Formats: sequence, structure tokens, C-alpha cells
Amino acid sequence: MSDMRDDIASVLLSAEDIQKRTAELGARISKDFDGREPLFVGVLKGCFVFMADLMRSVTIPCSVDFMAVSSYGNQTTTTGAVKINKDLNQDIEGRDIILVEDILDSGVTLHYLADYLSVRRPASITIATLLDKPARRKAPIHATYAGFEVPDAFVVGYGLDYAEKYRKPVFAAVSNMSIAVERRDFLRFCSCFVCNQQEAGILFSEDYDSKTPEELRDILAHHVQAAEIPRMVVTMGAQGAVYAMQDGSCGICPARKVDVKDTTGAGDAFFAGITMGLTYGKTMDEACEIGTRLSASVICTSENVCPRFLPSEFGLEPGRAAGEQLTFDI
Repeated sequence: MSDMRDDIASVLLSAEDIQKRTAELGARISKDFDGREPLFVGVLKGCFVFMADLMRSVTIPCSVDFMAVSSYGNQTTTTGAVKINKDLNQDIEGRDIILVEDILDSGVTLHYLADYLSVRRPASITIATLLDKPARRKAPIHATYAGFEVPDAFVVGYGLDYAEKYRKPVFAAVSNMSIAVERRDFLRFCSCFVCNQQEAGILFSEDYDSKTPEELRDILAHHVQAAEIPRMVVTMGAQGAVYAMQDGSCGICPARKVDVKDTTGAGDAFFAGITMGLTYGKTMDEACEIGTRLSASVICTSENVCPRFLPSEFGLEPGRAAGEQLTFDI
């Protein structure tokens, strides 16, 4: 496997630059659309990192939806043909639409989408993009909210990919299950989704309270493949956890026997262990074991704080992570 640094010529924008500019765009949008409750439409997959940060900077009421289109495939130049792979889930008549993209390049995709959506009679359609590359423009399209103008070079990172590489993995845990139910298509773009058995039952409209780990493992394996979720882990309290993956593999991770004093923070510790393990290239079995160990270390103390561990205690080498990650509560 080639090192990412062999492919990257230079760093174009720092994390601090992006964070500052994204906050500025969020403030502008909040001012321009005050009292109008716009609908942000993310163009998957590239938009998801920028859009997540942008939404945190928007201070007015708004809603979110996503579209998935194909135009790049696995090439570094656009094919010129646009295909809708996922359409909106709601009526947009009379709504203010803000199309969110990672980069405005040739403009072919966004021009097509603007025309495609305009027949549904929205109040307005504007475009927000992290990067604007006018030297490559082929279609008459303009971004009202553009983060940075970039030169005619192929850029990757922060959600932008090259042949599906260099996107950052996203790990998601539940804080509001209704969002996961309503936006379950988002789970297809998570590297790993973690919830408990009651939340899994809500997601799949079934009752799992009386299921054994073996039964829930098999049920989860079916649902994960049907819903196209890359990886999913379901915690079962004292019964441990089960997991399933898109490739059909699944398993059970038994809980550790400890003297339980306080379960506060156990789920967060488990999620942290899963994220850390997968980030460092561990298998699902290994990542779940790390999560189980961290969780056990929390519930056997009344202080609700993970003890400090050395990475080597989990078989992790500092500086050898498979890539940076993003974590979301949804």
C-alpha cells in the first residue's frame, strides 16, 4: 500500500484556515437567510465533512437533505454525464435551497442539479462550496458562498477524494435516534455506526430486548447488508456486543466481568475504543475488544474517567494510525 505522502505534492490549506473560513461562511448564510429557514442539500459523498462543519456555524433554523450523483467515477476528470443516484426526500416548493459541495470545478454537476431542482419551484437556489476552481469551469454556474479559490490542480482531503481515497473515515454514535431513523441513508457513509440494542430495535422497527447475542448477531448481519451500512456495532450491556459488516462477516464480543460501581460513560468509552482500534487498522474483533476493555475500566470506578493507557497496551503503535477520523453524535 502506497504512503499518502507519495501522492501529495503540497498542503494547500491548513485545518485552521478551513475552520476559520467555514465559520465566516456560516455567519454570512445565517445573516442572509435570517427568518427564512433554508434547506441545505448536501451533494454526496464529497460534501459531508465541509457540510458538517458548516452546519455547526449556522445559527438560524434550517433543515438538511442529501443527494447523491455520479459524474466523476474513479477518474480525475469529469465524464460530463450526470446520474442521480439518490434524490431528495421532501417537497421543496417555496423553499430556499442551498446546494452544498466540496468543490466547484467544471460546474457540470451543480449546473445540472440546479436545473433539475428548479422545476420543483423552490423560492431560491444558491450554492455553497468549500473550494472554487474557476479555471476548470465548463458550465455557467456561480457559488454565492465560496470558501477558497484554488488553482487548476487536483486536490484531496477534507472529504475530497482521488479514486475514493483520502476521504476521512466517519464513526457515528447515537445521541438522538430519531435523526438516525429519518436520515438512515447517512449511515451508508459511516465507517462504523455504534448503538445499543434498544436503539437498534428502533432503527429496524423490531424488538431486540429478549434476543441472545447469537440471535442479534445474525439479525444484524442481515439488516446491515440490506441497509448497506459498512459496519455496525450493537452493545448489549452485560451480554457484551455484537457486530456485522457489509461483507457479511459478523461476531460477538463478550463483556468483561468486573465489579460494577457506576455505568455512566461506559458507552462513550466503548465508542472511543472502537474508533481508536479501527483508526489504527485493527479488525472488528480487535476494535471491539479495545472498546470493551475501556468500557470495563470506566464502570468499575465511581469517577467515570478512563484510566490512562499506553497505546502499546492495545497493540497500537503511535504514529501508525491508518488515517485521521471524524466522529459524530447523531
